[in-house]
Amino acid sequence: MNEEYEMEELADMAIRELREFIDTEKQLVEEEHELLSKLQSCDYIIGHLDERIPAIMTHLHNLNGNITEKLVEIRELIESGTLNELRILKEE
Repeated sequence: MNEEYEMEELADMAIRELREFIDTEKQLVEEEHELLSKLQSCDYIIGHLDERIPAIMTHLHNLNGNITEKLVEIRELIESGTLNELRILKEE
């Protein structure tokens, strides 16, 4: 049975864009405004996961909600200018 999910295509596009956006070789985020845009596109990923997770799995829906809250916090920090020169560092 092949179910259709409304957000699947948008989620796939958002994932591709995030992968292209982050320079995995240098581990640097290109530009702050681009990061904000990509984080906003994560809403499609979260929305798609919510579609696919069965309603009975409330712990996963709660986890999705927690992830959404953290993404909103990060977006607010970026919008406020608090995260100037943000970099993603490779852990050793």
